[in-house]
Amino acid sequence: MIHFDIYTLENELLNLENKTLEENFWDDAKSSGLILKQINNLKNRLDVYKKIKTEFNDLKDFSDLIQTESEYSND
Repeated sequence: MIHFDIYTLENELLNLENKTLEENFWDDAKSSGLILKQINNLKNRLDVYKKIKTEFNDLKDFSDLIQTESEYSND
């Protein structure tokens, strides 16, 4: 799996979360604990990605704004 294959990570997370809804999920504490750890790990990775993506987009917007202001001030 590619580390930043967000689509795959989101699908994996959805599949694991759906497993927690299965009738006998909580019967096996060891298995359910491992799945919950995987869910938390995926959520953390996705949260980091989303935060970086948001910060990147904010910086890009800020850069575009500065460039636009610079063009107007040079007129």
